[in-house]
Amino acid sequence: MTQAETDRKHERFKTYASLLIATVTLVGALVAWRISVSTGEAGGADSDGLAAALQSADTSTRISTYLTGYLGFFADYRQHIEMAELLEQDVARTTDAARQVALTGQAVAERNLAARDMAALDQDYVKTDPASREQTFAADLYWNNQWAQARAQQDLDSGSYFAKADVKRNKARGLVGVTVLFSVALLLLTASTTTRHWTKFILLGTALPLFLLGVTTAFVLELLW
Repeated sequence: MTQAETDRKHERFKTYASLLIATVTLVGALVAWRISVSTGEAGGADSDGLAAALQSADTSTRISTYLTGYLGFFADYRQHIEMAELLEQDVARTTDAARQVALTGQAVAERNLAARDMAALDQDYVKTDPASREQTFAADLYWNNQWAQARAQQDLDSGSYFAKADVKRNKARGLVGVTVLFSVALLLLTASTTTRHWTKFILLGTALPLFLLGVTTAFVLELLW
C-alpha cells in the first residue's frame, strides 16, 4: 500500500472519528441540559415540599390550639356540673331553710357556668353515652375531621414532593455518570485521531461502546424518571 493510500485511509478515519466526536459532544450537551432540568425540578419539588410542610405545621398548630381550648372548656363544664350536683345533694340533705336557699343559689350559679362553657364548645363533638349518660368531647374525631377539611383546602402532603425531589436528584446523578462515559469516549476518540498506529482502532472500538452505553443509560433514565 502506497503512502498516498495510507494517508487517504487515515484522513477518512479522522473524518469518521470527527463525526463521532461531534455526535458525542452534541448528545453530551443534550444530557447536560437534562441534568440542569432534573436539578431544577428537584429544587422546585423541595420548595413545594417545604411549603407544604410549613402549611402542615401551621395547620397542626391551629387545630391543636382550638382542640386544647375546647378540652379546657369541656373540663370546666364537667367541673361545674359535678359541683352543682354536689351542692344539690347537700340541699337534699339539709333541713336548714336558709342554708337550702344558699346552696340552691350556688348550684344554680354552677349550672349557669356549665351552660356557658357548653355554649363555647363545638356541639358536633360533644358525645353522650346512652347507658351512663356520661358526656365526653371526641378529641380524636375533632382532629381527624379538621385535618381532612384542611387537606381539602390546601396541600399538606410534603412527603410526595420530597420523594419526587429525591427521584429527580437520583436521575441527575445518573445522567452525570453518563457524561463521565461521554467524556472518556471523547478522550479516546480524540486520541484515535492523533495516531496512525493500529491502536487507533482499539481506541475507536472502546469509545463507541462507551458512547452507546451512555446513550442507552440516558434513555432508560429519561424513560423511568
